[in-house]
Amino acid sequence: MASQPIVLSPATPSALLSYIISYHRYPTTLIVGSTRAEFHASLLGDVAQHLALYDEREDERPADTDATSPPHPLLKAPLYQIAISRHIRLLFAPTVTHLRAYLSVFTPKDSPVSPPPNHTPSSRAPLLLIYGLLALHRDA
Repeated sequence: MASQPIVLSPATPSALLSYIISYHRYPTTLIVGSTRAEFHASLLGDVAQHLALYDEREDERPADTDATSPPHPLLKAPLYQIAISRHIRLLFAPTVTHLRAYLSVFTPKDSPVSPPPNHTPSSRAPLLLIYGLLALHRDA
């Protein structure tokens, strides 16, 4: 049975990465509809904005209260996050032409990313995420 596509609401780069870490299954392929530099700049801007909001809340909080929330979950590197990130195929498609070329030859079986230890294939379809698809087509 073919899997049904799921369209998620637009997300920030950090929300996307948090989603992948939470719902990852092997093999996962993430295609980013921009250049690597644009995605990194967007991710850094997103995290910086989150940290600025966190700092504002810290300034407003009375000094005697205990701050228990982390500044940003992606800035920590728990073992599961590191382990999962090694099994994700990440590609950058800065134009629709790049995306079409990649999708025309895409197969999850050709993944250069090795499976996790003790991996047992499941009946669930591999996860293919395309981030920035609408923006990619808008810029074409």
